[in-house]
Amino acid sequence: MLELEQKEEDFKWTDGGEFCKVFGETPRNKIIEEFLCGRGIDFPIISLMQETALDRTVVKAIVAELLAEQLIIPTRRYRNMQFYQLNRKNPKAQELLKVFDELLRKIGKEYQIPKDSS
Repeated sequence: MLELEQKEEDFKWTDGGEFCKVFGETPRNKIIEEFLCGRGIDFPIISLMQETALDRTVVKAIVAELLAEQLIIPTRRYRNMQFYQLNRKNPKAQELLKVFDELLRKIGKEYQIPKDSS
């Protein structure tokens, strides 16, 4: 059973989540995990940089790769920022979502509080 408490000094916002624990904590996987977590949300480059603690050039290069693979799509522009969102029509993205959702279900079961039998 996983412990429900985690010491604050052990946790870093820049650590990858469960997806990165399973598939490896690479810059690409951190960005993919952001899109999987926020599947209905679009992100500009700056938000991806802040959430993953990655350098702008790294994020831009990975976003370009993901665009070429059609895993993400451009959604809108606001001022000078282009926003991107997970391309839920892409079969590869659909498979990633299934795996991610299964990881979340597994975590949910591990953290499930037993029902009181009284």
